[in-house]
Amino acid sequence: MSSEIHVAVPGSEILRFDKTVRVGRADTNGVVLNDDVVSSEHLELRKGGEGWEILDLGSTNGTFIDGVRVTRASLGARTAVRLGPGGPTVHLTIPGLSARDATRVLGALDIADRYLADETPEGMSPRTGLIRQIFQERREQETHSWVKRTLWRSSNRDIDKGNVRGMTVGLISSSLTCRSPINTSLTSV
Repeated sequence: MSSEIHVAVPGSEILRFDKTVRVGRADTNGVVLNDDVVSSEHLELRKGGEGWEILDLGSTNGTFIDGVRVTRASLGARTAVRLGPGGPTVHLTIPGLSARDATRVLGALDIADRYLADETPEGMSPRTGLIRQIFQERREQETHSWVKRTLWRSSNRDIDKGNVRGMTVGLISSSLTCRSPINTSLTSV
């Protein structure tokens, strides 16, 4: 377990703590954030036997990790925490955690943006590039297929409404043997 946590606050230097610390608007907190969406005692960074964890202290506007509201969560090597919707983001780093613990858990929207957004993400790996290319090709195929289906459905609606008389005459003439000539003026659309 790491004995220290680093807290990067907007407009401040990195603060280092080796024991439990509170974050909030009140001057009694170890980390003070003067923002209207931050509660007086918003959250606590607690050092426990298994590592560091974050605990929301019943804040009015909530604590968010990767866009998901949390009341309690274990912390990884690097975690970005937003205090309230639109509030300040605090970046937490636990230097003692190994690289395998540093994998960031992404929310569904982050993943969708990475693969489906029009803009190419920064630091994109070759694998992500390949996946993006496959998604883009598939999206083009689906769009083309959708257009074809839409046109097909609209033409079938016309047939159902009797707007395409040639189809009806053609079906009748091919299934019946007529001795008299068919009126060709009906077969034109």
